[in-house]
Amino acid sequence: MTIDQIDWSKLHPYRHDRHKSFETLCYHVAYELYSRLGTFTPIDDTGGGSGVEFYLKLKNGDIWGWQAKYYPGVRQRLTSSRRSKIIDSLKKSTKQYKHSVISNCA
Repeated sequence: MTIDQIDWSKLHPYRHDRHKSFETLCYHVAYELYSRLGTFTPIDDTGGGSGVEFYLKLKNGDIWGWQAKYYPGVRQRLTSSRRSKIIDSLKKSTKQYKHSVISNCA
């Protein structure tokens, strides 16, 4: 199965929110892939925040941060408008976290 074949509208809400559910899924995937490199910390930015959902502090002190962007509906592809919003969000996050590497899960 490819990513395009997943029906994301069937994602069960977490705390009544599919966006939060997608963020949690991204956290668990990143944790499984990279937790051996350091310590993960989730961020609750429900009141706004930097757009960073969680970060990994590497053993050497570097920090990697992730953003998760959930686009519900039948056409979930990254449109040019969505891509621009993601890039803007990444730019804002990297300004706030100048010494971090920010990744995106979209």
